[in-house]
Amino acid sequence: MTPSTPQTPESVLEQQLAELLLPTLTAELAAPTTARGRGRPAVLPAAMLWLGILVGILRGGETQRAVWRLLSLNGLWSLPRVGITDEALYQRLRRLPVARWQDFFALVTQTLLARREELTATGLAAWAPQIIALDHTQLDAVLRKVKQFRDCAAGDMQLLPGSLACAFDVRRQLWLQALFQERVGQPWDDFSAFLDTLKPKTLLLFDLGFFSFEWFDALSRRELCFVCRLRKRVTWETLHVLCERALSDVDPVGLRDTLVYLGIYRANRAGYPLRLIEIQRGAVTYSYLTNVTDVRLLPAWQVAELYRRRWDIESAFNLVKTHLGMRSLWSGHRNVLLHQVLATFIVAQVVLGFRNEVAAQAGCDLREVSLPLLLQEVPQLAQNGHDPLALIVAEGRRFGFIRPFRGQDWQVPRPDESEYSFPKEIPTRQSRYPKRETYLAKQKAVRAEKRAAGKSTYSPHGNKYR
Repeated sequence: MTPSTPQTPESVLEQQLAELLLPTLTAELAAPTTARGRGRPAVLPAAMLWLGILVGILRGGETQRAVWRLLSLNGLWSLPRVGITDEALYQRLRRLPVARWQDFFALVTQTLLARREELTATGLAAWAPQIIALDHTQLDAVLRKVKQFRDCAAGDMQLLPGSLACAFDVRRQLWLQALFQERVGQPWDDFSAFLDTLKPKTLLLFDLGFFSFEWFDALSRRELCFVCRLRKRVTWETLHVLCERALSDVDPVGLRDTLVYLGIYRANRAGYPLRLIEIQRGAVTYSYLTNVTDVRLLPAWQVAELYRRRWDIESAFNLVKTHLGMRSLWSGHRNVLLHQVLATFIVAQVVLGFRNEVAAQAGCDLREVSLPLLLQEVPQLAQNGHDPLALIVAEGRRFGFIRPFRGQDWQVPRPDESEYSFPKEIPTRQSRYPKRETYLAKQKAVRAEKRAAGKSTYSPHGNKYR
């Protein structure tokens, strides 16, 4: 059997997918299959299976049987149908290595980043080469119907098949990393190789799951910048008050901008000074940390705005899990799971890339383009003979494809430079961190006590060292 080269699909999103990957797969699709020893000759080339998984996910298939029906019943594009059973396809997924997906992800990402280089979702921190949000997401729990998990309590960490350590480009609104981990350990360990690829002064956004003195100092040593929230009950030593503006009838938002050392105890303290920015609105105070100590480079109001952009990665998780079906895992088998997860992120890149093209041609903010509506309506528009991109650009606001961004907005004081007091020198100090082994053993004991008491041990970030 020698598959022919597939013709261009009708759906614009599938066209984008074909344009990005077919040049690397055409030779494999056209190559004749060879017999596998005594058994039946292989009738499903790996290249066809990879494309089938991607197209199946893009069309809303939530099981590996949907991929099987696409390839065996309907046929993929102009390629012939393949006469295999659903069990044969499942066994093929169990055996087929997943390393090639990383190559596909890198190819798609690099191609999309090269397009519309001038397009950006935010003009904040223009001095930073990139603004990247980091986060983990847990894959959905395994059902306790499986024999080996029947004795596990609901919410037990053993039910979680793993997590994904993800990096998201805030300016370009594209994924940069989706690394599968069977268990979550120290959050920064999952990004060590990724950090090596970043340029100095790259700005990182992350939540409290990453809060650690050791992590903050490691980023400062690498000359990487960050913005995050301040954890409750954390101690600090004030070095210098840069600016302080109290609440008043004229200014309903207060600001206190200081240089601090985190940790006042000898056994646990950070070595590098940080900026602590406290913004008070009524009785509520929002506290942020950054290692960009020059307020002229990163004003306080930009710190607050940048942390709000960390939510972009949560919206991207929603696209992957809710709208592309990754909330429903195909199998508990690790290899089959990885085929689905990695393929879903590649499809998400294509969808995000199409949204970038819409925003560029329509001249609107990237966040104003509705991803759910694109997934819902674009295939139907193409099937009816319309040019989806041209139609959305021309009438997107009328039909809701482009709508005002509804994020909450509130003002942060913007003091003049004359209101700031700048120190002559910002020294570092000797850092000390508690032993990881001691901390992890303590956390393991705490979870054992909870299980014995019938309490849930689930944590959205797993076993993390603070």
